[in-house]
Amino acid sequence: MTRMLNKIRFILSKLKKCSTKSILLCCLGAFLECVFSILIIVKSQKVFDEFGRSNDYKKIIIGVTVLSLYYIASNSFMIINNYYYGKVENELRQIFLAALADKINTIHVGCFEKISFNNEVSKAKDGIDGMLKIVISMIMLPFFYIPYFTFLTLYFLNIYSSLAIVMVLIFVPTAIGQYLKYSSQKKFVDSTVLLHRQTEEFENCILGLATNKDIRANNWKSFLLNKSYESFTKYSKKYSRKELRISLVDIAFRVITFGGYAAIIVLVVFFKIEGKISIGVCAAVFQSLVYIFNIFDEFFGYQLGEISEGMAGFSLYWNFITKNFSFNETKKIDDHVQKHGKCSFLPEIDKLLFKLENVSFSYDDSDAKVLNNINLEMNKNEVLAIVGDNGAGKTTLSKILLGILRPSSGNIYFNEDGHKSAILQNFQKYKMTLKDNILLSDFKNEDNDRIIQLKEDFGINSNLDDLLSAEFGGKDISGGQWQRLALARGFYSESNLLVLDEPTSAIDPIEENRFISQLKRLFKDKSIVFITHKVASAQIADRVIVMRKGRIVEEGTFAQLIKQKGILFSMMDVQARQLSLANVTLEREGGTH
Repeated sequence: MTRMLNKIRFILSKLKKCSTKSILLCCLGAFLECVFSILIIVKSQKVFDEFGRSNDYKKIIIGVTVLSLYYIASNSFMIINNYYYGKVENELRQIFLAALADKINTIHVGCFEKISFNNEVSKAKDGIDGMLKIVISMIMLPFFYIPYFTFLTLYFLNIYSSLAIVMVLIFVPTAIGQYLKYSSQKKFVDSTVLLHRQTEEFENCILGLATNKDIRANNWKSFLLNKSYESFTKYSKKYSRKELRISLVDIAFRVITFGGYAAIIVLVVFFKIEGKISIGVCAAVFQSLVYIFNIFDEFFGYQLGEISEGMAGFSLYWNFITKNFSFNETKKIDDHVQKHGKCSFLPEIDKLLFKLENVSFSYDDSDAKVLNNINLEMNKNEVLAIVGDNGAGKTTLSKILLGILRPSSGNIYFNEDGHKSAILQNFQKYKMTLKDNILLSDFKNEDNDRIIQLKEDFGINSNLDDLLSAEFGGKDISGGQWQRLALARGFYSESNLLVLDEPTSAIDPIEENRFISQLKRLFKDKSIVFITHKVASAQIADRVIVMRKGRIVEEGTFAQLIKQKGILFSMMDVQARQLSLANVTLEREGGTH
């Protein structure tokens, strides 16, 4: 009971975020549709009674006209309801999606590497449709179906109690059938979620713009189509079995329902022959029986079906929202570890931006330490370069600083509980306008002049209103332009810490030196963590740390570390010789043409 009350409170809390006007009009429309549906039954009886006992055609015509107006009003309110239901559904879809996104953002990023977790995300996302069905049913039940069925029961009781009893009993089996459909739907979703995800993934690969060139160049279409067909065949077989079970249950209980209607017709005929009901009542019941059947069939055959499917989806969504996910339950995370947006304060670091104490990190199911006993401090408005070969732990350390990952052990202290932002190595290319791509990092504070200035500073050769996606009728830009745009986005954010992971990886080597000098000017008065494997780029930093195998092995200014002729010097020497060799090769090849 407590769990059910929590679910209801959750739904009501989301409904409060919807347009009050739309919800009120939904409720009012449903109630007025109910009122006019009831008036149709009452008026039908009066019209036929009048027709049976009177030759006053004027009254009969007026009665038929009024009855027609009731039909028009009932259908008009139904159309209005559908319009406002659509508005409420669209609003709620975004609200439920936002709640799901909020939940996902609190979960350890390592969970996304687990199949079971991704299955649960997929089921929760699909469950949003179920949530919408339940909300619409919650509006229809108290304002239409309950008052309508209550009236019909009383109406039939007033005619003869047997009619009311038969009417109630014939729909009990149907309600049981809908519960069986709910159970079947829930089991089906649980058993096919992985197949469903795999089928969608293959379809996205075959039809997606991002993979199209790769598939064409290597002639992989047939292979991927076969894989898609295999996955879809397995999914469709389970789907067909589920639909067959549901159809058989539906047929069985509909036979019972039709038998009940036949019983009502027989009783009405019998009561009329016995003189227990008037011709008006008899005609009203017959005339309204099709309409009543449609209403009942909509509720028990559709609304309860929607509710049963909705409950299956809601359960999946609710289970995900309320579940406490753990990345690795065997690991004890230090109580003082930095979490999203929450910072620990220490008096002795008042002049520092952050401080790491003995921070280590290991990925799930692995004893190998990606970070090993890291101790690091950073001043405000300092540019800190982190240099190291691939696999040194640079990117993992940046994710620790951003709160994306949490250390397996150790403490992190931030002096300011402010906003942190990052341009990661695998940054996203959002299919929006150039302006929106920059504005994204601080969308609550739109400053066109600043956006234009950043566009010029980073040498972005597109207009602010250009849609950066040929797929949607816009234009494509180069990888180097995308990286410049990503950097502009990072600098637009008024964050107290900006992390740049390989910010020049897609920049043309010829342009890199000029671009690095430009970055140095833009770094002024900002707190920057600058990750790179290109040693020459680190010279723009105030301080450099060198990482190797998850440890900090050197630390100091760029000039100091080069003078020491240690690891940083060796890395720079190797890279310089590689560049020199490449230049010689290019000169030779150029000379042969």
